[in-house]
Amino acid sequence: MEKKSPDAVSASRRDALVRGVALAAGAGVVVATLLKSKVARADTGDATLLNALLSAEWAAIAAYTAGGQYLASPSNSDPMASSAPTVLAVAQHFAQQHQDHATQLSAAVSAAGGTPVAQSSVTFTPPQGWTASVLNVLKLAANAEKAASIAYTDTLKQISAATAAQLIASIGGDETQHFTILSLIILGVAAPTADTLSMATDVVPRSFTASPAAGAEGLETVPDFTYA
Repeated sequence: MEKKSPDAVSASRRDALVRGVALAAGAGVVVATLLKSKVARADTGDATLLNALLSAEWAAIAAYTAGGQYLASPSNSDPMASSAPTVLAVAQHFAQQHQDHATQLSAAVSAAGGTPVAQSSVTFTPPQGWTASVLNVLKLAANAEKAASIAYTDTLKQISAATAAQLIASIGGDETQHFTILSLIILGVAAPTADTLSMATDVVPRSFTASPAAGAEGLETVPDFTYA
């Protein structure tokens, strides 16, 4: 059997990771088409990895937008219809943070010598068998946030630039926070009431766990709790 060179092995692992990130974006959200585009084939190394994550962010925004349309006008027969306004507010809060992620990732792709994948290239495709309901929108978002947090951790092992690594780590932590809040609502630990929105904005007040760049605030800007 012919042995591959270390560079070839590294490239193979990187390509597999990029495909995994794109598929992770599709798990519970949308089938990302980044790797089929001419832009993706032109990018290499860090730019390709960052572009895959950027595609996942566009996918998350597309999913939250689609879910928000239902939450704005839920079916009267939906058992959680009364909770829809609160869930919508949480979704909008998280979607704005994904927009902040996309802004920083776009800049990182350009800095790495690539061309940022366009938001218009990613659209929402509901998973097979999925039907619209408040609970299913929550589950759709939670599945996507979980997949994203895993993808960011996996990508962190492959990225080479220190500044890009900090950005990836800062966004991945935020995605995990999103997953935690959504899971608490789905599991009934936190009721979807007006207090839930306060919980989301208080527990996930920033789009990044640490400020990755100028104008992008992390949790270090949030005051510590004081002791009574």
